[in-house]
Amino acid sequence: MSPSNIKSAEGCIEECAKSKDRYDQICKSILWYKESKECVLNDKTKNDTDAIFVEDPEVSKNIDYYEKFCEIKTDGKI
Repeated sequence: MSPSNIKSAEGCIEECAKSKDRYDQICKSILWYKESKECVLNDKTKNDTDAIFVEDPEVSKNIDYYEKFCEIKTDGKI
């Protein structure tokens, strides 16, 4: 899923954190494309067996990858 109007990696991370409420989708990781400012929410991480992530230094220099490690409940508790 690629939410629109995201202007920063931090905004993309926030969309991932709120994806269950906003899009009814679980987000486990994101890709932030620096040049195009595109945010991609993923329901898998690079360690999931059926996930497809290619490590290419030429491509990856323009892409940031972030993984969600824990859930924060709406009351602020982990």
